[in-house]
Amino acid sequence: MTSLENFLNNQSRQKVTHTFDEVEGSFKCQNLDCDDVVNEAGMDREKGKIFWTCKNGHESGVAI
Repeated sequence: MTSLENFLNNQSRQKVTHTFDEVEGSFKCQNLDCDDVVNEAGMDREKGKIFWTCKNGHESGVAI
């Protein structure tokens, strides 16, 4: 059995890096108690999602 320390420090695992495209527009926070609108979002083309975070830290997103 592999120890937890060996598992967590395993150097042979590859780090997955995602690149996101920046998109501009009007993106409203999806939290019911927040009406904040942001003008920039990230787009993950691989997953087909646009995501953004409002000034209050709420995370929102949509599938495209």
